[in-house]
Order: sequence, then C-alpha cells, then structure tokens
Amino acid sequence: MPRGKTRKSLSEAVSSEIKANFNLDSFKNKKGLTSKAKFKEQTWIPLSEAFQEVTSVPGIPQGHIVLLRGHSDTGKTTALIEAAVSAQKRGILPVFIITEMKWNWEHCLQMGLQMAKELVIILSNHLKS
Repeated sequence: MPRGKTRKSLSEAVSSEIKANFNLDSFKNKKGLTSKAKFKEQTWIPLSEAFQEVTSVPGIPQGHIVLLRGHSDTGKTTALIEAAVSAQKRGILPVFIITEMKWNWEHCLQMGLQMAKELVIILSNHLKS
C-alpha cells in the first residue's frame, strides 16, 4: 500500500458509495470483486420516493436481513411498515421481529398492512402483558 494512503474498511467504502448515487456493478468493478465473488441479481422492495432520495437506495434488498438503526422518532418503524406493505403488494410475506414494547399494530393497519383484525387484538393483548 502506498504511503500516505489509508485503507478503508469495507463498511466505510460501502457507506461512501451509498452516499453517492449507488450502482452495485460500478462498486464491484471499483473494488475488484467481479472475478472474485459472484453476486446474485439484486431485487428490491421499493420504498417511497422520499426514502429513495434521502438514502440513494431504492428500498429494502429482498432476501436479506436488514437492520434500520437511528435515534428515536426518526422514521425507522415507518420505513419498516412501508416495506412490509410494499412486500405484501408483491405477494411476499413480511416477517417482523419486535424488540420494543411501544409497538402499535393499529399503526400497521393504518399504513395499509393486510392482516386479520382478530390477530391485531391478540397480538396487542400479548404485548401489553
């Protein structure tokens, strides 16, 4: 490695690419990953234009586990529910792993998530106990 240059970690490199207009093929070429690693064709569960504009990402990558993190009340849950509704419209079953007690199934219904109201009552009662 030439003097004066610092080596970026892969996560730093990905973060800097995402802040720009991200293109997976360009990223793979730039990092020399085209011959060393095989990537499957990436499909996305799209989110709103506002989300796409802010993050430069078309949505949630399908077939992956995704972690949304950030400060309180910054839209993480809204993005999750939006992705779940978008997935349902494409015939994909969304799976939730809920780790907080302030979860509100009514919010999911208001945003368009399709589920039986009886299930919402059962889940809400279970989370309260």
